[in-house]
Amino acid sequence: ASDVYKRQTLSYIPSSCHKCKSDKVIKNGSYVSIIKLLSTGGQPTELHLRKQRFLCKECKVTFVANTNEVNPHCFISNSVKQSIKVSLREKISEVDIANRHNVSHSTVGRIVDTGFTRYRLNYKELPENLSFDEFKSVKNCSGKMSFIYVNADTKQLIDIVENRQLADLRTYFYRFSKRAREMVKTVT
Repeated sequence: ASDVYKRQTLSYIPSSCHKCKSDKVIKNGSYVSIIKLLSTGGQPTELHLRKQRFLCKECKVTFVANTNEVNPHCFISNSVKQSIKVSLREKISEVDIANRHNVSHSTVGRIVDTGFTRYRLNYKELPENLSFDEFKSVKNCSGKMSFIYVNADTKQLIDIVENRQLADLRTYFYRFSKRAREMVKTVT
């Protein structure tokens, strides 16, 4: 089965240069980028997008036309990335998600990583009131039981620690600054 593809041209007149803000911008050729789209009828779909290139006559910088369909310097459409994020809710492997969306499994891994950057833990603060609990998470965790803690006021999950044993908890909480640990007033 052959791939389905579309050909389009992206061109406009920019109001100014991205670097120096000069309005002396001219068209300077074009190039084709091949962008992965969502599958059509079960077939991989590509967009052969001819992007307009521009030249600033003031600072001699070149740049290309941008679109909301794909991020700059990227060849996977934002709709494919969004579909991958939706697929992550299912209990299937990254490889299966990659095959479904016609991308590599490392691409799926990067999308997972970028999706969870906002959940990175801030080791400079802890809430005043914490609630702790232990639970059986997975068979291969080192202490057989994991440790979960939440902000007792907002009920928002802060983190899950793989091992509930005291030595591991000490090591984990010493990653927080002393000032952050002193912020905690109650533990439930």
